[in-house]
Amino acid sequence: MREENRSDFVDFVALGNAPTEEARLRAGSDHFEQVDQCLRYIALLRERMGREPDGADFGVSGFAVPDGGNVYEVVCHYRTNNATAINYAYKAIAHIPAHWDDIHIEAQPTNPMAHHEAAYI
Repeated sequence: MREENRSDFVDFVALGNAPTEEARLRAGSDHFEQVDQCLRYIALLRERMGREPDGADFGVSGFAVPDGGNVYEVVCHYRTNNATAINYAYKAIAHIPAHWDDIHIEAQPTNPMAHHEAAYI
């Protein structure tokens, strides 16, 4: 068993469960329907951005909502000591697609980490 490095933490960013201009499934929707939509969304993100690098991974997480039930969203987990993984996660935020057929990324942000770095200043 490998000894854990205390700087080897995992964090995540939430990316929603559908492109921004498309219908989103709400809490209380069928669990399997929500997860299936999230898996289709992950496939779209991978098609747009390529596979996740080492230290980053898309997944589906359920979040409890105050009215009861869960809403499922795509998250990108990343290792906090891996700059490539961090950049990939924040690139995913910067390039969330608007529609299911938005395969290509139009423009690169000047610094996808800008708001992340500001948290440490």
